Amino acid sequence: MQYCRLSLTTASSSILADWLKVDSAFSPSEVGKIGTQVVGDDRLTLQIKFMSFCREASMRPLCRIFKAGKGFPASPLNHRSHGSSLAKEGRGLHRDPNSEGGDTDEVLNVPASCPSLQILNLFYLFQMFSIILWFCEEYYSYAACIFIISTISIGLSLYVTKKQNRTLRDMAKVVSSVQICRPSGERVVVSSVDLVPGDVLVISPEGMLVPCDAALLNGECVVNESLLTGESTPVLKTPLPKGPEEANTTYSSEDHKRHTLFCGTQVIQARSCGEADILAVVTRTGFYTAKGDLISSILQPKPVKLRFHNDAWKFVTFLAILAVIGTIYSIIILRRNKVSRWLIALRALDIVTVVVPPALPAAMTMGTMYAQSRLKRQGIFCVSPQRIDLCGKVRLVCFDKACLEQDFGTGALLVMAPPSAVASSPQKPPVPVAVLRRFPFSSALRRMSVLGKAPGHSPVEAFMKGAPETVASLCKKESVPRDFPQQLHQFTSSGFHVLGLAYKPSVAVGSFEGAQEVTRDWVETDMVFLGLLVLKNVLKPETAPVIRVLRSAGIQTVMVTGDNMLTAVNVARSCHMVEAKERVVFVNAAPPSHGKGAALTFTPSEQVKGTIACVACSYCVAMCGDGANDCGALKAADVGISLSEAEASAAAPFTSQKANIECVPITIREGRCSLVTSFGLFKYMAFYSLTQFVSVLLLYTLNTNLSDWQFLFIDLIITTTMVALMGKTEPAEDLGLKRPQGALISLAVLGSLCLQTALIIAVLVIVYFITISQQWFSPLNSTLSAPANLPNYENTVVFCTSGFQYLILAVVVSKGRPFRKPLYTNVPFLMALLLLAGVMIWLTIYPTTFMQKLLRLKSAGDLSFKVILLGMAALHFFTAFVLEVMKEPRSWGSRRLRCCPGQ
Repeated sequence: MQYCRLSLTTASSSILADWLKVDSAFSPSEVGKIGTQVVGDDRLTLQIKFMSFCREASMRPLCRIFKAGKGFPASPLNHRSHGSSLAKEGRGLHRDPNSEGGDTDEVLNVPASCPSLQILNLFYLFQMFSIILWFCEEYYSYAACIFIISTISIGLSLYVTKKQNRTLRDMAKVVSSVQICRPSGERVVVSSVDLVPGDVLVISPEGMLVPCDAALLNGECVVNESLLTGESTPVLKTPLPKGPEEANTTYSSEDHKRHTLFCGTQVIQARSCGEADILAVVTRTGFYTAKGDLISSILQPKPVKLRFHNDAWKFVTFLAILAVIGTIYSIIILRRNKVSRWLIALRALDIVTVVVPPALPAAMTMGTMYAQSRLKRQGIFCVSPQRIDLCGKVRLVCFDKACLEQDFGTGALLVMAPPSAVASSPQKPPVPVAVLRRFPFSSALRRMSVLGKAPGHSPVEAFMKGAPETVASLCKKESVPRDFPQQLHQFTSSGFHVLGLAYKPSVAVGSFEGAQEVTRDWVETDMVFLGLLVLKNVLKPETAPVIRVLRSAGIQTVMVTGDNMLTAVNVARSCHMVEAKERVVFVNAAPPSHGKGAALTFTPSEQVKGTIACVACSYCVAMCGDGANDCGALKAADVGISLSEAEASAAAPFTSQKANIECVPITIREGRCSLVTSFGLFKYMAFYSLTQFVSVLLLYTLNTNLSDWQFLFIDLIITTTMVALMGKTEPAEDLGLKRPQGALISLAVLGSLCLQTALIIAVLVIVYFITISQQWFSPLNSTLSAPANLPNYENTVVFCTSGFQYLILAVVVSKGRPFRKPLYTNVPFLMALLLLAGVMIWLTIYPTTFMQKLLRLKSAGDLSFKVILLGMAALHFFTAFVLEVMKEPRSWGSRRLRCCPGQ
């Protein structure tokens, strides 16, 4: 069960709050809006983020309502009552809308009308405020254009949201007619929407799409679970174990996943074992299922803890403070110029819309959007775009051993059979064997076994395979050769994959029903050792080159496996994860009696612990696996990459359709490129705001301002074009040693912002003084305010100079190597840059009469002065480029104002 801390005087006390923070021992804390509250019968029910929580009089903490997938005894599920006790608990959960928030179909209904939250968010509210303000300032054209663009943006946002909701609904919707078995034995056909925990589902032998999580009671099923795990190989599901040892076993969908049919998976084949129907008891429905977890992770993704994102909002706060300072300055200046109070208020508020760019969040996602598109073209799908930037900070990559090797072929050699076994086993023609009972492979037990019987009066035999040490420990000592350790060491040190084989010649089982009642411990004792099955580990051809690339880039590589240590070392040396001259240290450690310990053996659960331990050490960890036994580790890692043919899986945010690890360096390169692009776009938006802020304050000082169409030209023609195309630069071909910086609050970044801002101010001020020193210069009419005193020379010079500055700064922040290709490879951006530079030169040198009237420009007749303006733009470009090169880490150092390891 999951718990959250909540103090209530009585069980039926309501909560006087709209939001509630849920602290869980199994997942990160999250804050959710309380959807519904139902008080009554000593029970309080809350709905938060598609999940329901309740508090009863007998329960001290608030608990997640009826998560039957964990915490219930396994024996009642497999009892002949077919889960009647579970049905009693779960009956009516889905039929009562006030007590259950887990119905994915109901939650994902596409809204018929425009949802207010899509329109009334902070971004659009700020846009509406700005539009009203600009209309009041008589900037009719600019306000109308922004209104049209905002309306189109809202419409597109609603369309995309509706389309995504429809896609999610189709993905989540598993509505079909299913047959259930009542406790009385009656078979009833119902809709899958009406299923509740405790219902007994009849599995079709022809296969079916599983509409819920269900524990298999009898029979066997072959299931495709690629949607959930990314594993494309079908999985065999066996019934829940029976017997005395299971009486006190607690059912868990994680521990009993070999016996659980998960929602959304496809049953390919189902086979009954002597019984009429194949039955499974429903354990979880809706958002409580494994597929519900996938939908929830898409709707409510795990927050990405990247220093850059936190620092970005801190810098926006700084811009807001700067806007307040600019507002105060503008009020003082405008009062000195004897401007009306109404106009002072409008101009002061206008400063806020200039300094704090409302398009900043959208601009920062451009790099991520392009990176996601490039990954998709290479067969790598991402369901959590926020994690693409995190890929750029990866320092450690963990590989599941299965990702490095090819599937085992048919060429295997049975060796080291004891002489007695060979003597007593003459060559016989193969005969069909009936499998009476399977004990599936368990990572904890490191073995699997079966009960089989040949035709006729042959006795029932037991066969077992697994880790050689484990198999040998369960065999009779006289059947295990004395040189077993030496032979095993010889094969494993040579890099072979070794399995131990054993059998029990006669098992006292009289019938098929009797085979279902025997315990695993009883079967897997006093076995006869047969020998070792030796398989050759063949690396995939892409493995060694990828490992070499990662190591040359300074990225640590780790292989996690439950195989023999010597085999793992040999594989690591073969793929150059461990070089020939490097020493390997074998450590035997036991968990301490107190404090924290790190897992040193890697069962699937310990893979999760090991991954979490690396993340806790402030490493940015990537995990690459096939989704078979490493789902937990894929989820625990900062960046999880699943090798699967499916486009998305619940196991990891990244899914590669190529069954090799070439996707790892590709993802890291795209992550580095995306992070650098996000940095560049953020800096450009900051420079854009600061440039316009300085320009407007300078013109306010002179009691004028930019014209309506000048604002439109700067914001829509120049800035929007630069932002839209800047992120199209592709990642560098090579994966270098350096990692991109992850913090905005650093000497390099802040130094660049301060120096570039100082240069912007200096150039604008110098150009202004050069202008007023000309003999032909005539000052503007300071008794009028803009737009009444437009056009004038002061406005024209500031507009032309700042127009060049927006283009110059776009080039300055569009750095290529070492993380991106050079700027000239981004052809659309380069062409737009040259075109806009040509337009600005044209507007500076010889604007047509139409353009002068449209933009309210006053062109000087002195050609030499115009050449000086172009020279100042060229000087600004050269100086800005030099300043940006000087701030590189090799000059400034990679020091930060605060230490943040790993970020």
